[in-house]
Amino acid sequence: MSDPYQILAVREIVNSEPVLLGRAFRRLSETVPDLVVAQREQRLIILRNLRSGSNSEELKKHFTEIFNDDFILGASSSFLGIENAELYYRQALEELDRSKRTGIRSSFGRDHLLDYLEDLFRKNDLARAYAEPVLLQLKVYDERHGTEYYETFRAFCICGFHKSETADMLALHRNSLNYRLDKIAELIGSEKFLKLTAPGDPEQQTRLVFSCFLLDKADSTGSGAEKILADD
Repeated sequence: MSDPYQILAVREIVNSEPVLLGRAFRRLSETVPDLVVAQREQRLIILRNLRSGSNSEELKKHFTEIFNDDFILGASSSFLGIENAELYYRQALEELDRSKRTGIRSSFGRDHLLDYLEDLFRKNDLARAYAEPVLLQLKVYDERHGTEYYETFRAFCICGFHKSETADMLALHRNSLNYRLDKIAELIGSEKFLKLTAPGDPEQQTRLVFSCFLLDKADSTGSGAEKILADD
């Protein structure tokens, strides 16, 4: 089985030529010899073997001593097989850029799946056109009538169409949830409702959850359902 690895990218906090990078490179190479460290384009690139190298606590201690508050860091997710290093090197650079943009000291790929998807969707607003139309229909209805049918259906999707879990998530009585679901079925059509919520179709459930994510992100950027309809 292939060893697990992680790639880290480190950059000095400076607007001109780095002055501490070379010293940090030497100290890291001497202090933690099980790391593969290289200087590349005013950054340190670190390859870490998670199976045989220093553990996280030891590495954190060394990094704190060497980099102090003069550097920012971006870390890839863990990956199997050194042949995949190029892809995760790019992820480490993306996370390093996130650190710089957001003013934080370190950013880890494992924590930012949804942030990365949001960035992709923001850069290409065509993505929202692929959202399930029924969800958009419910959002528009809610905006016009002050109801909460989109939120209800969204929770129903996230909970895998299980009513008890959905009622708990929304803090609703089971009868209240049934009433809302019946109203949703009336609005979009009973046949369509049953087709969308049919059990045993994980691809359909995934499509609905991602559609909710797309529409939620459109809301967070000030593009309500009415505006999406107007734009499309």
